[in-house]
Amino acid sequence: MKFNWGFGIALVVVIFAVGVGALVYIAASQKVDLVTDDYYEQELKHQDRIDESKRSSDLKEKIEVRAANSELKIIFPNSFLSREITGTIMLYRPSDRKIDIMLPLVLDSANTQTILTSSFQKGLWRTKIMWEYQKEKYYQEEVVIIQ
Repeated sequence: MKFNWGFGIALVVVIFAVGVGALVYIAASQKVDLVTDDYYEQELKHQDRIDESKRSSDLKEKIEVRAANSELKIIFPNSFLSREITGTIMLYRPSDRKIDIMLPLVLDSANTQTILTSSFQKGLWRTKIMWEYQKEKYYQEEVVIIQ
């Protein structure tokens, strides 16, 4: 078989078309998740979140988040009275929003909340802690690695 330019050009066009088709198929079959269902509502409250984060970062003593031995511990400073703290903890998994977890903030007498992580997927999680103390709202976000 003798190579000619017409056959070569046709072969390149066919390979290009198959490549574009494969790329479109792969792109269309990818899972696309918004961060949350109410993304636009949360976007409108973004300034509130910034104010809460600033209030949290201005605290003299910070909240500690520790992950070890199949436990996640959230430790509030002793300057907070546990009975006056209300709020929620969101464990956010960036790779799959279906396994995000929302928990109420329930501190024990040592200002600590312990969450068992043995059933969690291993890897990176974002801990979003939203709480209210003495009519002030706070927000703190930490990255934890569950092993």
